[in-house]
Amino acid sequence: MDRRTALKCLAAAGASLAAPLSAEESPRVEEEAGLARFFREVGADGTMAVLHTRQNRLTLVNRPRAATAVVAGVTFEVVNLLAALDCGAIESERTTFVWDRVKREREEWNRDLSLTAAFRVSALWVDELIAARVGAARLGDYVTRFDYGNRDFGDDIARVLRGATLRISALEQLDFMARLYRGALPVARRAEAIVKEIMIAEQTGDATIRAKTALPLRGAPNVGWSAGWVERGDFVFVFALNMDAPARAPFDPYGMAKKILAALYAL
Repeated sequence: MDRRTALKCLAAAGASLAAPLSAEESPRVEEEAGLARFFREVGADGTMAVLHTRQNRLTLVNRPRAATAVVAGVTFEVVNLLAALDCGAIESERTTFVWDRVKREREEWNRDLSLTAAFRVSALWVDELIAARVGAARLGDYVTRFDYGNRDFGDDIARVLRGATLRISALEQLDFMARLYRGALPVARRAEAIVKEIMIAEQTGDATIRAKTALPLRGAPNVGWSAGWVERGDFVFVFALNMDAPARAPFDPYGMAKKILAALYAL
């Protein structure tokens, strides 16, 4: 069974996962239905998949949604950066992008931005510049090589980031992040190393959290993401969360992911 087929089967039937999620054997799958209370408390529907790499255990919160493809949104920035660094369209994390003085929808975008700063604020205009350097055809080829979501890139990154065609499930996003963590993507190790460094979101206690958190852009479906992994000593927890906009709380997918990770003793 190939990885794509296994991922489709997993949530419904507990079928085996493909090798990138486990170097030796398929993970043991557990459902933590009680942790869905975190989504209910804020009036949102959502899901989370967490892979405990050392114990080879996959935990699912809201199992049916974990296998349901939703908009990838700005989590696609990880693919964009890997492609650009791998093909040489961007030289390093020290690359800086000069603001063109055009006012855009988020105030934090309206300034000169380093590659790391642009990633943290999901600056669409920087994403567009990077994608233009890579080229639409070549970027689409990377999407296919990475087996990313439904692989429907199209030819316009702005439309992709606003939810036009590219879809991915939490399980597929988890699989992609697990392959990035393990160094199993078909890109140069230097490109992976730079992206992993840029993805550092927080260092707390003995834990380092690497993640891409995505809120919907204007005009996009109201779905948010947080995906990446936690490194804590010899333990690594790979995770992918997506959720709809909450009715009773600020839209904070990263905060929600941390709550669930803490409940699973990953933090």
